[in-house]
Amino acid sequence: MEDTPTTTEAPAAEQSTISRNDIIGSRFLSSTAISNLFTMGCAAAIDPRQAIPGKPTMPGPDVRLVRDRLIFEEVLELVVALGGTIHTKDTSAGIVKGNVEFVDHGNPNLDAAIDACCDIIYVAVGTLLAMGVPDIPHINLVNLRNNQKFPDMMAVVDANGKFQKPEGWVAPNHEELIAEMQQQCPLDIARFQAGLLERHRNRREALKRTETATTNTPQNPVG
Repeated sequence: MEDTPTTTEAPAAEQSTISRNDIIGSRFLSSTAISNLFTMGCAAAIDPRQAIPGKPTMPGPDVRLVRDRLIFEEVLELVVALGGTIHTKDTSAGIVKGNVEFVDHGNPNLDAAIDACCDIIYVAVGTLLAMGVPDIPHINLVNLRNNQKFPDMMAVVDANGKFQKPEGWVAPNHEELIAEMQQQCPLDIARFQAGLLERHRNRREALKRTETATTNTPQNPVG
């Protein structure tokens, strides 16, 4: 697994509180994941559906529906930003694989498309966290398996532009990776999030104390 630092070094006063769990989290959680941990942690105070489990698990239907809506909303925004619309071939079947047709309306927007792509990445990573799963190891595994679809750098692409799997290609086994990580370098994401939020609170309180002290300090008269 590639080491990918995603957090800045903690101040000296905080370094003594950095645990092995924090170190593992800084290796296996991207900056996007850490941002999600902050935003979802703040939101969880008023919406329990934003809570993060400590270990990989499939959340309940209320959480799953929240994640479904978030991802689907961003995907629709991207389709429109790319100048497309979605139609169903059979209206009675709904939006399912094989029953969707994409039509270009010829009015793309680059800025909106970039924003939608970034939002999709953000909510997708948030969904991994909602399942207690760190993003970097699993994305690295998917990247590796995708690269292996091109033996001898030769591509086979279908009519829809999708890369085709060569004979003998092995799909990523995420459950196997989870088991390996739990054995070798277990990460409690909920505990990592709690530490992250605590450090944010401490920094805010320290900043407030500094601002208060500055405001209350008598100013030397000029002249």
